[in-house]
Amino acid sequence: MSFKQDGVFEAGKGDLVQSGTWSFDENQNLITLNVGQQDAHYKILKLSKTKLVIENFESKIYLKK
Repeated sequence: MSFKQDGVFEAGKGDLVQSGTWSFDENQNLITLNVGQQDAHYKILKLSKTKLVIENFESKIYLKK
């Protein structure tokens, strides 16, 4: 998963790449991902230069650089 400074994110590999927009709510410590007409809200559990752990009510996602 790649978060770009212009508010675009990409996830996946090869033919399965999905992209959309992202935003950050500092007060609630939430990342919102938007793909098409759907928003997904994720709480940030851990953030460092090499790791990002986010979760919502359905899943927990571990990302490592």
